[in-house]
Amino acid sequence: MEQASTSGNGASPGVDDADADVAKWTAYLAPAAVVIGLGLLVGGGFVFKGQLKEFIDYFVEVVDTWGPLRCTQLQGKLCAKTVTACAGILPHLLALLRNDCLMFIIS
Repeated sequence: MEQASTSGNGASPGVDDADADVAKWTAYLAPAAVVIGLGLLVGGGFVFKGQLKEFIDYFVEVVDTWGPLRCTQLQGKLCAKTVTACAGILPHLLALLRNDCLMFIIS
């Protein structure tokens, strides 16, 4: 005889109410953390607007003095770093999606 779920939310047998509560809080806190992080970035941009503009002007001036060959080299390095970073993150994202799908199938 199977034991019925006591959580009342249609969860599968063996799932604690605490696990359901953690999942519910995570569902609310994750988007809130993203919104707060974006707000901090935008707020920091307004607070440090002058310093950011000075740095960008300085950087553009330095890159202009390098000449076209050095600028091309910088662009190549940045492109290689971006491709390497994406290639390094992609397997982890796929593993995360597979685990999430497996958890969905199991539950």
